Amino acid sequence: MHSVAHFEDISYHIRRTLLSAKYSVKICVAWINGNVYNKIFQELNARGVNIEIIYNNDRINVKTPIIKLDKMLLFPVLPRLSSALMHDKFCIIDDEILITGSFNWSINAKNSFENIVIIYQDYKLIKQFLHEFEDLKNHFYYVQKNIQYKQKCAQCNSNTYNLGIFREEEGKYSDSVVQIWQICYTKQHTVLISERDEQFIHSWLLENHIDDFYNEENEYNKEIMLAEINSERTKTISIQNYFNSNHNVPMHAIGQKVLTNSTQHYKWNEAPDWEIKIIWRDMYFRKIIPSELYNDEQIENIIENYNY
Repeated sequence: MHSVAHFEDISYHIRRTLLSAKYSVKICVAWINGNVYNKIFQELNARGVNIEIIYNNDRINVKTPIIKLDKMLLFPVLPRLSSALMHDKFCIIDDEILITGSFNWSINAKNSFENIVIIYQDYKLIKQFLHEFEDLKNHFYYVQKNIQYKQKCAQCNSNTYNLGIFREEEGKYSDSVVQIWQICYTKQHTVLISERDEQFIHSWLLENHIDDFYNEENEYNKEIMLAEINSERTKTISIQNYFNSNHNVPMHAIGQKVLTNSTQHYKWNEAPDWEIKIIWRDMYFRKIIPSELYNDEQIENIIENYNY
């Protein structure tokens, strides 16, 4: 595992690293100059390297388009807001080399003060970028299907999103309740729209089986990383399928209610401090829905409704 930073001749270092690819290249960069990189893509394609490219869907990329090849998939991404950008800048080569930094692969980037870092075999870091890449691809397909969800809050007429929540299990049969709440963007008004009693739902859907692949005695390597990603993404799909088949409500985020002060609460009788940890968020709503919801303001309605 090692890394190197570049501040000059950045396009040269990117091209040279791309040419080292043996089987896959995943590029996620806002603007890509086809005049500079198409020859590289053609050479990689001729060698059988699979190429996937995510870029911002705008007129800048139309000026110097990326050539379409038989082993290439292109994903021109539109963010949720028209004023926003798909502004990520990273590339993953053979699932073991990561290029990231401020440099866009564009016409004018060479004129600015920019940087890239090339990181080799840091698999825990690369895994995070692989998840981001796959999430952006899913967002692309979501937009391509022209799925539009506009549901208004009855109290303030703001747009809303649907949040599914798993409660902690209890009892001999690991009883739990799964709820779906409608929450508005602006004032977090909440409305319960679905509820279902479940048994052993955590062991079925939420338990993490990463230890099946890795423990501290083993070196964390590419094989383990890829197995983890497959397990984590499969688990996410299973959770989404559960809500689609059992609640029949479009889902935008899924979370788990957890007690953050369990020792203090059970041992010293302190008041419980609950929060909802988000397990999954649709990319379309990721900038709206926080990664954690705390027991404050309007969200306390969910927490209080969800007590034992």
